[in-house]
Amino acid sequence: MPKGKNVLSLFSSAGIGELGIKACGLNILLSNELLKNRCLLYSENYPETVSICGDIWEVQDTIFNQWQGFGVGRPFLIYATPPCQGMSFNSVGKRQQEIRAGRRPKDDPRNRLIIPTIKLVKRLKPQWLLLENVQEMQNTIIPLEDGSYKNIIDYIREELGPEYVGGPEVVNCADYGIPQTRVRLITIFTSTRK
Repeated sequence: MPKGKNVLSLFSSAGIGELGIKACGLNILLSNELLKNRCLLYSENYPETVSICGDIWEVQDTIFNQWQGFGVGRPFLIYATPPCQGMSFNSVGKRQQEIRAGRRPKDDPRNRLIIPTIKLVKRLKPQWLLLENVQEMQNTIIPLEDGSYKNIIDYIREELGPEYVGGPEVVNCADYGIPQTRVRLITIFTSTRK
């Protein structure tokens, strides 16, 4: 296993978001993606990375055990880009229509994917956590396992507790040389322990 700054990528799709991570010289040791065709494409793009295909709710123990099996200690970074469709401003109107018509549940289950993500963060204790999503994520309320509801950002802060500091920032990618206006919520937490 490579020594140095190692990364776990969650909701990795085909790995486009990892281009910047690789350009920084970080080692992406492990990735997870739900859809098989995306996992296969990810493996083509990053053949050196172990790719675990499956629902993060079902494979979180496999992800944890695989990381532990590398014998490299805690991740330098967990990079996660959970699905945004349940939070996206563009889909709110359509989603409300579907809910009223009884064709969709009130709570989009994709929004709850932050729960197994944070469970993995708490188990693996990375130095950094980087979440990228739509800016509406900061206002999204999710149902928790105990039946209560909580804002996603508040949930992350409370779950990570004093071991991590950080928070969200709305960023327009055009301000950083990307030739398109793409407003995203970048949420970064860093470990308070060395």
